[in-house]
Amino acid sequence: MYGLSACTISSLIGEVKQGEKRIAIKEGELQAQQLRQAQIQQDIEQLQKELSVRQLSLDDLELKLKKLRETNIKAAENSKEEREQKRHREVVLKKHQEDVMVLRQSREEKREEKAEKEKKILHLRKELKKSLEILKYY
Repeated sequence: MYGLSACTISSLIGEVKQGEKRIAIKEGELQAQQLRQAQIQQDIEQLQKELSVRQLSLDDLELKLKKLRETNIKAAENSKEEREQKRHREVVLKKHQEDVMVLRQSREEKREEKAEKEKKILHLRKELKKSLEILKYY
């Protein structure tokens, strides 16, 4: 009554092996996700250190933010908590990237203002030289 046929046992062994393969695949995916999460955390910590130790150029900062966003995009979303973390990181990183763009625009505007001011000063110098030359003859 309790005996199992060879086919049943063979079928159960096959199911167990398939289950073990699925588990191994999921463990590999989990390990890859954990590595990505660790990389994101490491990148954030490195950026924090660099910001506290030295001044980063806007280009450096923009590049690092881009790299962080790319890493975040690749992060998996297996649970609700992971989706929330990923979404929150994206919002924060996007805000910082927008801040960098505003700074860049501000710098460019200041450069343009400075260039315009330099042109005006140069023009004023030329006009002053002309006026001085004219005044020499009076």
